[in-house]
Amino acid sequence: MQTEEKGAAPNAAAKPRFKLKPLEGGASATAEIARTLHMNVVELLRKYKDLYGRDAATRSPVALRRLIAWRLQEIRFGGFTPEDERKLHEIALSDPPAMMRKDAQPNFPPRGTRIEKTWKGRTYVVEALGDGTWNFSGCVYKTLSGVALAITGVRWSGRQFFGKAAVGDA
Repeated sequence: MQTEEKGAAPNAAAKPRFKLKPLEGGASATAEIARTLHMNVVELLRKYKDLYGRDAATRSPVALRRLIAWRLQEIRFGGFTPEDERKLHEIALSDPPAMMRKDAQPNFPPRGTRIEKTWKGRTYVVEALGDGTWNFSGCVYKTLSGVALAITGVRWSGRQFFGKAAVGDA
C-alpha cells in the first residue's frame, strides 16, 4: 500500500521504490509473458536458453512458460536478496521433503531387508539390495512395482501391493 506525501496531488505518480530494468525492446514483463502464450515448444526452449544461458531440463510448455515468466519478472523487478535466500534455505532445512532434489536418493531399506507377501496362497520373498533395487527369485528389479508385475502378471504400485509399512512408510 502506498502512502501519499502531504501536499502531493492525489493523482500524482508515485516514485517507484526500486529501479526497473528494461526488457528486450523496452517491453513490459507482462507483454513478454503474454507473448509466451503464442510460442510453441521450440520457441519456448529457445527463449529459456536466452534467459538462463543453458538448456531447459523440461519440454513441458506449461513449465517452460512458468520458468520464463519467473525469469522475466526477476530481470524486471529484481531477484531474491541474499537475506531472502538465507531465510528460504533455513525454511527448507526444517522441511526435509523440500530439500529433495531430482538427483537425491531417498532412504532405501538396508541391504538384506526382506519383505514377504502372500498372493493367491503362495508366499513370495523379496530382498532389498540397499541401493533401491530388489532381488526376487534370483533376478534384480529396479522397483517393487516390477516385482509385483512379475508375481501377478499385472501392473501394481509396489507400495500398494507389498504395503506401505513394508517399504519404510509406516
